[in-house]
Amino acid sequence: MARLSRRVAALIALIFVSAWLWIALPARAQTTTIVANQGWQNTTFAATAGQTIRIQVTAGTWTNWTGMVPLNPGVGTNPCGHSGCVEPLPSAPNGSLIARIGSQLYPVGEQNDITVIESGTVELRINDADNGLYDNSGSLEVSIDPVIPGAFPIESTLGWQRSPLVVHVGQRLRVQVVNGTWTHWTGTVPPNPGVGTSPCGLPSCVEPLPSAPNGALIARIGSQIYPVGATTDIVMTETGYLELRINDADNGLYDNSGTLQVTATIIEQPAPKLVKKVAVLVFNPLLSNGKTLVEDRGWQNHADLTAQTIDLFREASGGQLEYQVVETNVRNYWPVLADGYQYNESSWSNAMNGIYVPSSAMVDYGVIINDSTLDYCGKRNRDEIDELWVYNGPYFGFYESTLAGPGAYFYNSSPVIAANSCQKLLPIMGPSQERSANSAIHNFGHRFESTMRWLYGSWEQNRTAHPWERFALVLSRSPNYTYSGCGNTHYPPNGTQDYDYSNTTPVLTNCDTFWSYPNTPNPPTDLREIDCSEWGCTELGYELYWYSRLPSADGCTNGYLNNWWYYLTEPALANQAPHPADVCSPSPTPTSSPTPTNTSSPTPTNTSSPTPTNTSSPTPTRTSTSSPTSTSSPTPTSTPTSTSTSSPTSTSSPTPTSTSSPTISGAPPNTPTDEPHVVFLPFIRK
Repeated sequence: MARLSRRVAALIALIFVSAWLWIALPARAQTTTIVANQGWQNTTFAATAGQTIRIQVTAGTWTNWTGMVPLNPGVGTNPCGHSGCVEPLPSAPNGSLIARIGSQLYPVGEQNDITVIESGTVELRINDADNGLYDNSGSLEVSIDPVIPGAFPIESTLGWQRSPLVVHVGQRLRVQVVNGTWTHWTGTVPPNPGVGTSPCGLPSCVEPLPSAPNGALIARIGSQIYPVGATTDIVMTETGYLELRINDADNGLYDNSGTLQVTATIIEQPAPKLVKKVAVLVFNPLLSNGKTLVEDRGWQNHADLTAQTIDLFREASGGQLEYQVVETNVRNYWPVLADGYQYNESSWSNAMNGIYVPSSAMVDYGVIINDSTLDYCGKRNRDEIDELWVYNGPYFGFYESTLAGPGAYFYNSSPVIAANSCQKLLPIMGPSQERSANSAIHNFGHRFESTMRWLYGSWEQNRTAHPWERFALVLSRSPNYTYSGCGNTHYPPNGTQDYDYSNTTPVLTNCDTFWSYPNTPNPPTDLREIDCSEWGCTELGYELYWYSRLPSADGCTNGYLNNWWYYLTEPALANQAPHPADVCSPSPTPTSSPTPTNTSSPTPTNTSSPTPTNTSSPTPTRTSTSSPTSTSSPTPTSTPTSTSTSSPTSTSSPTPTSTSSPTISGAPPNTPTDEPHVVFLPFIRK
């Protein structure tokens, strides 16, 4: 009765708006009736070559043999399959819905997206010979819609429907209906593009948003519900998935009809809280054929990898982390290794071909950070840079990540032991141009895991002693639990082995609740079943999923920052926990950063190669570690001319200092996931 009384009230408003709705609606979806006992039937829908359209059966059934073949919604039975076939499209099932545009025929069935080859009017029919139409019966209601790139459907007969978009606090989001119509009372309320009729206005209102018009499009992010209509801009107050639906009571969805195609676009990002300045160093040897190694091998361009890395962290953090490249230096020679060896073209090619490996030592980081022409420690001390990203390749000897400077700790590798002038911690990343952006971003995951393990003093599976263990919990590694958290770099929530990013087995997880951290109950009360479709079953998709759920609230809880993006980008904070009051309240203020510029290094002084003294450096394991995913390499691009390059004979390298390997005090005795490769070394050997 409540539903009926509301709709009677709505009819008053319809008297005034119905004419406008019918006249003002833009040309969008088209619905037509196609009967089974006729040949080609013109829909009047004009399609353009190159356009993608969706043809979909929305109601009705038919058959191509009354009394013998059951009625069906346009799917038909089996293709003809012999030389005497007389159906218009023999490759499609008998009795199925088919389309013709110009001279081109297309199978449709119950639904199909068609990329139009030849412009023309869409014609539809049953796939049956003309002389066999007499014994057909039934009809189909068919809609034809242009497919809008980036749009997703919202059905009028369903409740809250989750979009693919995760939005973050402070972002401005534009939600817009780009195609389609619907109604919340079929046969009584005219179809409309999501604007609805009038608000309920009665004490008995049961719509999700009573203040919005009945039948209007509405949105939900977290606990907040917003009116949308045909279009609106929303400033986010919570982080979470964008969900959409029709503004109608759940028990009233049965008499609704229609679908809207909706786009959702971030049109404004909040000012970044964290602006981090990056120096890029590229080792790209010049070969005897006149090409660089990257060009010769067809590897990734360092600028492309950098841009993809920056873009992912900007998106995953909701705009609060902005990496800025302030200088790029290219060195056209092989780096000096810790044992003093320096590959050349011949020895490196032999090593790559498995003929002879003259050295498996790690790179001499001291040669790099003590190079006076690069002055990385000086720039870090003056806050001119925050990080160093060194692009390299197989046998170049770089860790995925390492730390230099006072207070350095295990950072997926032992700290840099060479004497240096760094007075602040300098993170050094080691992405390889042989690999894709997946691997470059993967490196940051291990770096972050190391920081969180150091911060909390431990990291174990099958335990939730602190927030990091709750976040990184993996069901397959935790027999005492029935759910996962968000997983870790190698193991997604449903993973059962390393790099298990395409596992389709569903598990329960509380990962989405970390958007509300520190208000994340333990044990969790809000679990959701997911599988790899949550991140598209790809490594890069999982990385975006994982990083986008890092807690990002202000302030501290029990002396630990609620915004974990600070721990990802400021490793020194892990040495100060629990944090003093000036770190926790107010929230840390990022250092302002200058406008990024391309800085050219001065021409190095010609010096002979250094003769290293005997050092007691850590000896890396020579285990060959494969890349998590195999990706094809794009056509290489030339190095930008704005970067500084140096010839192989112009190295300025001090003699490495003899230093013993330090013992890392306070390092937890357990490995985070009991993995045999907690130090992941993919770039020592191919």
